[in-house]
Amino acid sequence: MYFLRRIRYAFAIPWQRTLYIMFIAQLMTAIGFSSIWPFFPLYVNELGSSTGMSLELLAGLVFSAQAFTMMIASPVWGNLADRYGRKLMVERAMFGGSAILLLMGFVQSAEQLVILRAIQGLITGKIAAANALGGSVAPHEHAGYGMGLLQVGQGTGVALGPIIGGVIADRWGYSATFYVTAVLLLLGGRLVFFGVQEHFKPRPAGAKGQAGLRAAWREIYSFAGVPVTFVLQFFSQLGFNLLAPILPLFIPTLLGPAQEINTFTGLVVGINAAAATISSLFFGP
Repeated sequence: MYFLRRIRYAFAIPWQRTLYIMFIAQLMTAIGFSSIWPFFPLYVNELGSSTGMSLELLAGLVFSAQAFTMMIASPVWGNLADRYGRKLMVERAMFGGSAILLLMGFVQSAEQLVILRAIQGLITGKIAAANALGGSVAPHEHAGYGMGLLQVGQGTGVALGPIIGGVIADRWGYSATFYVTAVLLLLGGRLVFFGVQEHFKPRPAGAKGQAGLRAAWREIYSFAGVPVTFVLQFFSQLGFNLLAPILPLFIPTLLGPAQEINTFTGLVVGINAAAATISSLFFGP
């Protein structure tokens, strides 16, 4: 009873209710996205190429196409978030991502998958949008708690998703993982749409902070330590993503033909994500 009273009390406070709803949505989205990405190279192998391109190259393009288009689109979505609100951007990412992921379950070639991944990068970007919304609704003195809660949701989902996705892929095929992910994003989007309240006030025209992308980058890099952190983060992500297209293809070579390849792949990736999440609690993200 005490636990239920605590939950009821927490949900009675608007900003806490928004954060907890965002936590659930973040968890669902992270489970969904992470349940498919470790298996893209295996899915590419199953689909085959319609143009004769190398499957290894296509496996790499499946990852890089989404990252490249997201890099281009993110500043645009950030600008629109400042004009029209963060909640709208979260809904755009979740509903748009749900539609694209559903289509991925119906593709007939690896080239079609690469195209949809590029489109996914253009319209998603859920993590940044959710963090911006969570940071904007929490009072200043609770901003750290709010961001930490969303990071826990993200990390937990990334740890659980590959294992869940591996089991689904082994039981019902790769297409089923895309259908499940699409449903998770759709439900998360509806949760945000109906449950989150954002009292957004757009910046006045000509207000400070709208000086343009180049000026914004200069301001960011003027802070001590940011350039070094950026370089370290770049090489950290580069090292991880060099392995991402290859690891799922390497693991089957260690297993027998009768073993559940996707479940083992998901377990390896999930354990890695869980270890990273736990270590961040002690050493920082």
